[in-house]
Amino acid sequence: MSNKGRSEVVAHTAEVGLRIYGASLRELFRGAAGGLLKLYKKKGSVSPRRRVHISLKAGAVDELLVLWLNELIFLVASRRRLYSKIIFRELTPAALDAEVWTEAISPRRHSLSGEIKAATYHRISVARRGNRWRALVFFDV
Repeated sequence: MSNKGRSEVVAHTAEVGLRIYGASLRELFRGAAGGLLKLYKKKGSVSPRRRVHISLKAGAVDELLVLWLNELIFLVASRRRLYSKIIFRELTPAALDAEVWTEAISPRRHSLSGEIKAATYHRISVARRGNRWRALVFFDV
């Protein structure tokens, strides 16, 4: 997955977290998606085969980030699809409209590392400092 945003895994009891960085809100949300995919996928490339539309509204940017990550978790856990390409049509601190290109999970092609239940609001933080965005988000595993 092409990703200009950056993320780091943060260990926590019964949870795993990501510290996410980006020069723009788009890079931050793309970095969050890339970090989540790293938590899931041990090996195997993902081809953009089917498009899924995601549209979200929230009261604040931290809520939007949690909703976004939970939609991606739903794609993997319930629809059994991995994602490889994301096109944001709209992204503001309160709204997101994106096309997410996915591929069905194949035991032959993909090796997954575990289950992620949900992104949580526990210790969530999303902030813009100067021209950089930073976020911290934890997931129930």
